[in-house]
Amino acid sequence: MHPAIASGGTASVPPTQTLFIVGASVAALTCAVVLTMRPGPNKPLPAGGSEIVPVGQIVRIPGLIEVVLAGVILVSASDIIVIYIPLLGAERNIDVHAIGLLLTVRAAFSMVARLFYARMVVMFGRWPLMIVSTFACAASYAAFAAPLPLWAMHVAIAVMGFSFGLATTLSITIVVDMTSAGARGTTNSLRIMSNRAGQFVLPFGAGLVAAAAGLSGLFLVLAAAISASAAAMAWKRPA
Repeated sequence: MHPAIASGGTASVPPTQTLFIVGASVAALTCAVVLTMRPGPNKPLPAGGSEIVPVGQIVRIPGLIEVVLAGVILVSASDIIVIYIPLLGAERNIDVHAIGLLLTVRAAFSMVARLFYARMVVMFGRWPLMIVSTFACAASYAAFAAPLPLWAMHVAIAVMGFSFGLATTLSITIVVDMTSAGARGTTNSLRIMSNRAGQFVLPFGAGLVAAAAGLSGLFLVLAAAISASAAAMAWKRPA
């Protein structure tokens, strides 16, 4: 259960002190678990695993950069939604219980999407599924710009969670599928570095957009950015 559901009651603003205490407790427990972890035995590298592929050669793979950028935008937009959905609730006088339930629905549908991921890839293929799920994610962000009733917000955020779960998983597997075994470590490092840079830069930009255009404008800008990344993948997808 989302912490806001357990501690927020019918308040319109989350009890931040309680939530920070819960977060700090979970972080401390996580650190304690990590301290018990031990490395496994070293395994011999497979033959050919020492191949060195230049980064310039990797970024010239058709469609690779578009998939990486789509993953950056999706991951950053996912972080932003966790911040701005509670603010949207405060603006529209939605209590913390309902907002916590919205965020729980989103997380649950992201997990459900990963359960059906392999079957859907077999049915539709990676690239078509990636493009369609990214467009669906953009549509769900745009929906939050409208004054939706609460039930419609649940539908929109369920679509958001499901499409996000598919698209982020596909952004990883497509990158792995497009590169050789010797280049996968470098490519994944590039993908992770790009994600971290996006998680630093895009929330800052989101704050500027929200201050200038309001929360509805922010959701429309996020929807436009996600749609642009989907269109770029559709344009650059390899044969």
